[in-house]
Amino acid sequence: MEFDFTDPACCPAPTVGPSPKPSKVTRLPRLSFRRARPGDTLCGDVVIDGGAVPKDDLMLLTDVTGSMRSAIATVRKEMTALMNARGAVSTTVRFGVASYRDESEFGFRLNQPLTANRVAVQAAVDSTDLNAIGGGDALEANLVALHALATDASVGWSPGARRLVAWFGDVPGHEPSCPTPGVRHTRSSVLAALRKARISVIGVSLAGGLDRPFRPATRNSWGSCKPPSRGAAIAAGQGTSLTDGTRGIMAKLVPGTGTEVAALLGLIDALELEITSSLHDCAGVFTTAYTPALPAFVEAGKSLTLRQCVTVDAAACDAAKANGLFFRCTLKVLATGALFSVRPVDMVGLKC
Repeated sequence: MEFDFTDPACCPAPTVGPSPKPSKVTRLPRLSFRRARPGDTLCGDVVIDGGAVPKDDLMLLTDVTGSMRSAIATVRKEMTALMNARGAVSTTVRFGVASYRDESEFGFRLNQPLTANRVAVQAAVDSTDLNAIGGGDALEANLVALHALATDASVGWSPGARRLVAWFGDVPGHEPSCPTPGVRHTRSSVLAALRKARISVIGVSLAGGLDRPFRPATRNSWGSCKPPSRGAAIAAGQGTSLTDGTRGIMAKLVPGTGTEVAALLGLIDALELEITSSLHDCAGVFTTAYTPALPAFVEAGKSLTLRQCVTVDAAACDAAKANGLFFRCTLKVLATGALFSVRPVDMVGLKC
């Protein structure tokens, strides 16, 4: 998905709109089996509203070369408002800050790991480490930085949160980028790492620069790549391939308009939710079915009624012999990885 705010025919200038409905973990009524037989089924519904989720991790990643000076100034000025806006709609929200320049300077810097300490986050944003200066060749270390956010444990992603990277930049990254022997970053390899880490990327692309193509040139790659790239062209769409591929969103902005934070808030609110579910601690006793089938997707501003059905498994009698006749477990619904609802399931007595 893409919003082109550089084109008045597409989208009006971004503004901070009304907040989505606040979200918290829903505790659903228990499903209780009494003297059940294999094949017995109980069902219940849960309504899922598109928009906010109960728990968010939001990592801000920015290019800190000279052309990003205005955008970084806007983020510094409005960071508190951004944190307050997200905190108003999610029960738990943590923020972090990271940056990158050219690989010849530093490919990735973790300025602030994910934390609930908003004072620390604001301090990281205000730090001179985020001063936008210099820059070597046009291309930067985008791919190195995004790969690090997906693979570096010190970033601190929570297992029970939706994981978002808000990526600010105006040019694509060297491709391929080979910062160390045996490492070769391309848009496809970085996308695979982001997906494995369950991260959605939101691109804030000044003048659409994150998708800009580059003609063949020796500087298009970085490092001693094997096999060598021989200065191959960088195809258009590097940024959008990473946002679309992680079910994120890309926005093109007019530089210098001070709309970066307003756009980011709107983009987060516009994210589609991916609904999945899991049954914990009752393997071999219950099976589950969902209508509609999972994964399902909920657009922002819309809702989905999910029917959850739990059936006593045919192998439950074997489990009963080993574990007794009382079972208790939990049916969980996740919205893009964030815990959305919890439903207890239990069984007393089993007719085998």
